[in-house]
Amino acid sequence: MTQFEHRITMKQPDADVPLETNHSLRFGLRISLLLVTVVTVVVTALAIHLPWAWTSSKNTEDIALQLNREIIASLRTEITSVINTALQDQKVMSDLIREGALDIKSANARESLLMSFLKSNNYYSFVGIGLPNGNYYGAQRRDASSISSISSAWDETKKSANRTERLFAMDGGEYTFYKTTTKVNDYYAPTRRWYTMSAENTGAAIVTDTYSFSSTGRPGVNTALTVLKDKDLQAVVTIAIELDRLSEYMRTLRVGQTGSAFMMDDRGFIIASRESVSFLADKEAKPDDLKLPRISEVQSPIMTTARQALESAGISDYKNIGVGTSIRFKQGETVYFVSAEPVGRNNWILLTVVPESDFSQRILANTQNVAFIVIGVTLLASLFALFISQRGFVKPLTEIIEQTHQLANFNLSDIRPVNSYITEIHNLAISVVQMGAGLGSFGKYLPAGLVKTLLANGVVAKPYAEKRTMSVLFMDLAGFTTISEALGPKIVPYLDRYFGAMTAEIEAVDGTIDKFIGDCVMAFWGAPFYDEEHPAKACAAALKCLETLEVLRDEWPAEWASKLDVRIGVNTGRVIVGNIGSHARINYTVVGDPVNLASRLESGCKGYGIRCMIGQSTYELAKYDIVARRLDVTHVKGKNEPVVVYELLAMADDVKDRSQYAWVDVYDEALSAFTAGDIAKARAGFLKTIELRGEDPPSSLFLERCQ
Repeated sequence: MTQFEHRITMKQPDADVPLETNHSLRFGLRISLLLVTVVTVVVTALAIHLPWAWTSSKNTEDIALQLNREIIASLRTEITSVINTALQDQKVMSDLIREGALDIKSANARESLLMSFLKSNNYYSFVGIGLPNGNYYGAQRRDASSISSISSAWDETKKSANRTERLFAMDGGEYTFYKTTTKVNDYYAPTRRWYTMSAENTGAAIVTDTYSFSSTGRPGVNTALTVLKDKDLQAVVTIAIELDRLSEYMRTLRVGQTGSAFMMDDRGFIIASRESVSFLADKEAKPDDLKLPRISEVQSPIMTTARQALESAGISDYKNIGVGTSIRFKQGETVYFVSAEPVGRNNWILLTVVPESDFSQRILANTQNVAFIVIGVTLLASLFALFISQRGFVKPLTEIIEQTHQLANFNLSDIRPVNSYITEIHNLAISVVQMGAGLGSFGKYLPAGLVKTLLANGVVAKPYAEKRTMSVLFMDLAGFTTISEALGPKIVPYLDRYFGAMTAEIEAVDGTIDKFIGDCVMAFWGAPFYDEEHPAKACAAALKCLETLEVLRDEWPAEWASKLDVRIGVNTGRVIVGNIGSHARINYTVVGDPVNLASRLESGCKGYGIRCMIGQSTYELAKYDIVARRLDVTHVKGKNEPVVVYELLAMADDVKDRSQYAWVDVYDEALSAFTAGDIAKARAGFLKTIELRGEDPPSSLFLERCQ
């Protein structure tokens, strides 16, 4: 029982009347007002929110169906554009041949044109020209990094074709020729499906049905167009697109937020899919001997959902699928919208499967926002009610109760007037004051404080790691201990400038700063994003840091500038990268033997008198992008086997005159002689290196070893 409850139930002591009345449940005035306010606000909010949520959920289905129709219409346009682009490109080839702009007899002109079309569109598998005499000229995409130029000459006497292929491989973003192959086969252009269909429909662009290509055994389609001059058939141009290429293109298209799509023919054979579907290659198969997967055979949740949705709508014959077919299908607890629509070519049908959540997500988000607003309003109303009850009721009543308690204890000096805008409370306060008016002066009252509550939220970071091939850089500021002892706290601005400049150079070539260890900088490349050029970029960062250091020298005190230098170690290898640490503290970093070796390479610079040392793996992966010399075969701490180390000298693209590094070959020959035990030849070579380069600490070191 509270003080207030006790005091208001007190009566003048009497033997027959109890001092207080007991009740099983009581609430304070503050809690009562707060509960009334919260219940009122919540009931009002629910009365508004629930009907709105019910109405919006009913509208979601209609909106989702319309949006899904728009999605599949957009996808159909995109898929059709692949074929239309091929038709346009082959029209360009046909016009060039007919107008004489392309000389078919010129091998260079043919190869340049055909390969240009193949390079410009990643979804083309073949681009070719067939002649009435049986010859065939084309370009073929062999894989993601190589293409070939084909010249097939038909020998009518031998009834065979002499096929020559020039192979090109991707190198530095460009295709480079690397070998020629020849063979004899029976490829006769006029008997090919695309040729015969086009010859039967002269002047019209045709698209073949799906069949197995003879050269790869993979299923696909051809577009083809005749080249006519004075009504005579000059040639047939064709572009082939394998089904795998169509699937690859579909994976680039967005289907809602999390939906998927695939394409089949009206018999249920899969033509292309965003999902992983295998199209078997069989070079021994005949053109019509297709081995396409059926929708009923593929173990794919998306295709299973689409098939079941069509069956639920009574569509078992896929030839009956028309424009605008859209089905709402519930599978378990998840609702999907399945749309199917003919593509308009080759009896192909495009299907999309999109979860309802993709469309209702925004509505759910708005519902959550309203819920947050309701919660916020409820909290504000509760705080307001708490404030009003405190200032208008609780506080003055508490003060009055306390004063009556003081009256009971005859602490008359603490009695004082209590102000209130509530008439009843004001009158009660006046009565209390009047009770103590004849007993003495008023005292002071110390009101009770208010309690505040803190709510805190945290995000738990979970440790994880993975293996990657990465490049790691360690960079140490030489002479730092001496300089820091001399400058003391004044060194902090210089370190700030140094770390800032080094960080800028590293991040400029996509490096990630791992940590600062005293005056040492640790950085890595290849994570969190994959980067195939990480060895070369790490080397470029090292050289830029050395250049920037020369600028920083001018900012240091003159007496220390000459002592300021940097040693750098770079190594590449298979490391463990990720959130490594404990649940209390985690650091995104790399660990592993290649990391330790990078640190050893940095410290090893001092022994050779050089500024940047790289490991053999870094050199092998970046040797075409850098200029470096084989420095030594040495033992490093923590490694049982000797390692080959190199000194990084420059980036290859920055060297205009390679003759300035002619001494590198002299040094390498001297090092080889030293390793072989030919000390006289080695000594002469190291002396020659110094003569060509000038001061060269590694050569001087080996001269000492020669003694």
